[in-house]
Amino acid sequence: MEIGRIVFNQVLVMTLLIGVGILLYKIRLISRQTNLQLTNLVQYVVNPLLVLSSFSMEYSRDYIHNFIIGLLAASLFHALAILISHIARLGANRHLLPVERFGIIFTNSGFMAAPIMLSLYGNLGLFYNNTCVIAFQLFVWTYGISLMSDDNHGGIRQKIRLFINPMIICVFLGMAMYLMRLTFPSPIRKSIEFIAGMNTPLAMIVSGIYLAQGNLLSLFRKPRVLWISCIRMILFPLVVIALLVPLHLDQTLTYSLVIAMSVPMASSVIFFSKSSEKRTEHASDLFTLSTILGLVTIPCMITLTSKLCSLLY
Repeated sequence: MEIGRIVFNQVLVMTLLIGVGILLYKIRLISRQTNLQLTNLVQYVVNPLLVLSSFSMEYSRDYIHNFIIGLLAASLFHALAILISHIARLGANRHLLPVERFGIIFTNSGFMAAPIMLSLYGNLGLFYNNTCVIAFQLFVWTYGISLMSDDNHGGIRQKIRLFINPMIICVFLGMAMYLMRLTFPSPIRKSIEFIAGMNTPLAMIVSGIYLAQGNLLSLFRKPRVLWISCIRMILFPLVVIALLVPLHLDQTLTYSLVIAMSVPMASSVIFFSKSSEKRTEHASDLFTLSTILGLVTIPCMITLTSKLCSLLY
């Protein structure tokens, strides 16, 4: 139960930080435009450097072996999410269905999973979380962009340019340095660590500002939004746990995969929905409600995983 308590405390901290973001927006210290700039700072600088810093560990073949297994598992779970997302076809609005399926498939493994894994296992937790980051990037710029094909994201060159972003560059740079057992000079390493340390507070404050822009209570009176959010936050994580725990993988890797697949919808669901105001509003509702639900469901999923592991391992 210790791990469940740690996750609960971390989610509580994240909730308080989200509350700070809500407060800052409500008292007008931060505007929507400022929040967009903060989002870019987290997405293109802080979060990638957090990923890069996670490779600053002692070299181990076991870690590499688990990383490869994790990458395969994360890819398979994304494929499984594609299949499960077809449940959303029941009673769907054809125009909004791609948004709903995208939200079910892609999780916020960078913003939300990274802080939890860092609190549980330090750099090793982040190291294994990178498997989900890579799988996310591979699927979102292939299947994801095809799913949202009504949107205009340019030709193949534009897609390649978007795929080769700071996050994916830092993942492959960090992995290359780890395999070659290279390290940054101390001043550079410390600078990276200082910037990476801003990830949790900034990411949660940004999330809080997004939440503050909507009517939170009204979301629970939207059956369709609640239904899709429950598929993402309850049904899919339960399927992942049922398939993953009996495999007896490394426990740190197991928890990393469970957490990455249990966090809320990726904020990119809003970005990919810009083709129409109705899609953007629906995507924002889904992102907001899944984030709220995640504050409850994430500790529950980790506690369930802990209990099952104690019984089966």
